Amino acid sequence: MKLQTQATLYEQDYYLWIETTIKKLQDNEFQSLDIDNSIEELATLGRSEKSFAELSKFNRFFGEFLTIALLPP
Repeated sequence: MKLQTQATLYEQDYYLWIETTIKKLQDNEFQSLDIDNSIEELATLGRSEKSFAELSKFNRFFGEFLTIALLPP
């Protein structure tokens, strides 16, 4: 089975993309993050209405991102 790229995963299974992104952040695998789609999600969050489930998942993602970003090296 061919591995999906992060961009393809984002397009095909949003929730799996979020879970994968969170895991990569937790594991400090920054080089393999889907940066373009992560930036897009952060940029559009305030402009678009999300369902409760989407917002909850994104909050988990963003919370993990902030936690890792703010931890000392």
